[in-house]
Amino acid sequence: MRSARVQWLRKAGSPTSTYVDSDVRLALSNNAFQFKNIGDVLSHANSSVWGYGDELFPVGAFRSDDICYIYYIAKGRGAKWDLGLAWGSDKHKLTNSQAVIKSRDWIVGGGMLWF
Repeated sequence: MRSARVQWLRKAGSPTSTYVDSDVRLALSNNAFQFKNIGDVLSHANSSVWGYGDELFPVGAFRSDDICYIYYIAKGRGAKWDLGLAWGSDKHKLTNSQAVIKSRDWIVGGGMLWF
């Protein structure tokens, strides 16, 4: 039985511009060495994605009960480097997203993080 490897990537904007945007992309592999680029699963240009508009960075992913989840950092509409969560039953397209932790939801001080 072959097991598939999944890698969540981000894609930055133009290499010839100072303007930066990024998307969360999916790449698949059967051997963990050669990956096939599947494409965007979260696009900074999609207004239905929480925190859309500028940069999206994947930070963690898991699958549970046939649902794929991706935690991501968003810098965009309504988000300033805040943590979001996207999920869906199809790893090729995550149809739901929401804020998890927004900038004003936490306080940092004395080396500890309080929620």
